[in-house]
Amino acid sequence: MLKQVLKNHLTAGQLSALRTVLAELRIGRIHSKGVRQAKVLRNRDDLKLNFGCGPDIKPGYINVDLCEGADLRLDLREPMPFQANACAIVHSEHFLEHLAYPHQAMHFLAECFRVLRPGGILRVGVPDSEWPIRAYARDPYFVAWFDYVRRAWPRSDSVNTDMECVNYSFRQDGEHKFGYDYETLKRNLAMVGFEDIKRVEFDPALDNEKSRYSLDSDPSKCTTLYVVAVKPTDTDVHD
Repeated sequence: MLKQVLKNHLTAGQLSALRTVLAELRIGRIHSKGVRQAKVLRNRDDLKLNFGCGPDIKPGYINVDLCEGADLRLDLREPMPFQANACAIVHSEHFLEHLAYPHQAMHFLAECFRVLRPGGILRVGVPDSEWPIRAYARDPYFVAWFDYVRRAWPRSDSVNTDMECVNYSFRQDGEHKFGYDYETLKRNLAMVGFEDIKRVEFDPALDNEKSRYSLDSDPSKCTTLYVVAVKPTDTDVHD
């Protein structure tokens, strides 16, 4: 009844805005509960954190996401309820591209830097946006990406042409906010203080098999960009 009344009296834009506000209020309640639960970790300095875990629950890690099933349900757009220098490893796979760029994304990377202890390691994986761009430009090495897209992605009336494939890769029905290449990700990591930044291959012991997106068995043809970075040992960060 209420839905019909709103539909009769609000424009499509107003309904969309209302849904966004209601969703954000729900996220805020979930986040507040997660912050309270995280208080038991305040004195830990040996944490291993898996941010934006989704269904990929890693044993030995504190798995953090908004979704049900995570160890901690937090809104990672907000300041993290962990002490500075509290963890040895931060892992984040196919999450960073869901944050608005640059402010939310840079805030998240800065928070990762803060909570890592000196010498701690960040491992991040994002869709490699070099693939769709070079495939569209008909680079012989990359053009097979289109075959992969049409084979692996759900069929849709809006994902048929090459340009629709490129747009879907960047946007994922609006869920993705930014496309990364190695140059951009390396620069952003350096800007928040990381060093020894390097591109690495898919690691089956650490990474989600569903994120491999390899065109064949050659790890160098993985369409996920994996990067590791280190917090300098002489860094002095406090809350």
